[in-house]
Amino acid sequence: MRGVILTAGSNPALSAITIRLMQADSQFLDHYVAAVQAELPLGNHDSWVQTRLSADFMNNALGTVRAGVAVVIVMTILLMGQVNSVGLLLWAASCSCLLVFRWRLVQRFQSIMRAKDVPVQTEVLENFFRRYGWSWPLTAFLFAFPVVLYFRQAPEPTQYVCMMILVGMGTVGAALMSANLKYQRQFSHTLTGTFALALISHELLQWPTPPSRETIALLMLVALFWVSILFLGKYLHQLQRSSYSAQFGNEQLIRSLRQQSQAATEAVRMKNSLLASATHDLRQPVHALAFYADWLRNEPQLAGSVIPKILAATDSVNTLFNSLFDFARIEAGAIKVNLSEVNIHALIEEMAVQFAPAADQKGLYLRASPVQVSVQSDAILLRRIVANLLANAIRYTNQGGVMITGRVVGGVLWIEIADSGVGIAPEHLPHVFKEFYRAPVHEGTADSFGLGLAIVQRLCRTLGHVVTIRSVLGKGTRSRVEITLSETTRSDLHQASKPMPLEGEGNIYTLIRPQEKR
Repeated sequence: MRGVILTAGSNPALSAITIRLMQADSQFLDHYVAAVQAELPLGNHDSWVQTRLSADFMNNALGTVRAGVAVVIVMTILLMGQVNSVGLLLWAASCSCLLVFRWRLVQRFQSIMRAKDVPVQTEVLENFFRRYGWSWPLTAFLFAFPVVLYFRQAPEPTQYVCMMILVGMGTVGAALMSANLKYQRQFSHTLTGTFALALISHELLQWPTPPSRETIALLMLVALFWVSILFLGKYLHQLQRSSYSAQFGNEQLIRSLRQQSQAATEAVRMKNSLLASATHDLRQPVHALAFYADWLRNEPQLAGSVIPKILAATDSVNTLFNSLFDFARIEAGAIKVNLSEVNIHALIEEMAVQFAPAADQKGLYLRASPVQVSVQSDAILLRRIVANLLANAIRYTNQGGVMITGRVVGGVLWIEIADSGVGIAPEHLPHVFKEFYRAPVHEGTADSFGLGLAIVQRLCRTLGHVVTIRSVLGKGTRSRVEITLSETTRSDLHQASKPMPLEGEGNIYTLIRPQEKR
């Protein structure tokens, strides 16, 4: 790393590139973090919080089952012999069956939670509670029903103890069931409503005797207790929801910090790799320039053979610097996009005319099959994208030819460049868009800096286009730029051209048949 820094510091142009790349780091971080968050979403806030509340509700339900068993045993012992024994045993049996059902219900919910990825789908939870939600008001009804048996029937101390048990059930239920406000309210309504109806029914049976002051006071206490447990449930529910909302925000923050740390590490790695590769690629032509200059100084009579070599080395350095500056400008977002209507037919014909001499020099055929359509893009940047892909196709093709075609498929324009060149091995294909990446065993990579496809990909990203590459080693390569057409353009196209099939990648070579030159 020290060698890279020293080299950058001793070369003003390379130092300028370093500054531009550092300025681009912040933008790179933003794009990287946004991409990671898009691929790995933490989940919807409401569904995440609701899942945790539902889990708390069912975990607490297991505690209420244990408390319910204790209540049934205590009240059965307490009321036995003091109220109707048949009614009491039927009540105890009904409560026991319901408690067993509730216990199985908790087990079923836990199995659902284990089977699903967290957070569980909201629909699954809604269906579960919609199917079994009736059990909570039924529980409240059964545990309040003994009022019918002992009110005005059992001794007053027994009535007092039973009512205190009922108050305790209501208070504990309001606290433990507050995670699900809907069923906590249903439980509270049913519990206090059953108790109140039992008192009112008893007084109606005594008609026309007016209700006693004790009964009226007891009804008022029931109403006050009802309001109190509703308020308690609402307060605890808001507290729990706020707590889980804060936890969700913390997990989002932790994930964001982790992603930004990864993005920073990746940005530093990319910058170091870029500087190291640039230094490595500069060393050879710079050393060649020094060698040829020293040679020319010692043997000036060889100027005719040395000067072309100096010019070639200088051109190589200039090409690398231009590519580096272009790459830095793109990463820094300094490329201005001027969208306009671009005539694809004219663009393809222009590219074919421009690269025909280069293809002819290598004995290759360059064929064009344009399509009459216009797209919204930047004419200069789009020409540069196509030019880079065409230059690559010609560079890596030694026999046969190159074909550039345009076609419209399903409202998308395809600009395809196919060649019958050396192709790209499968293990190298995923890396071709990386900066300074060159397949080590491919012919034609010696004079390449490995920035052409990296620049193409970033320009396509800037324009909102998509670039893909398919290749078969020894058969050829097909590059494709996909541009979405506007609604107006789609309506103007009566019939879309058929796409070149991608299944037969082995036929790339046969698409461009070498013919004998005339």
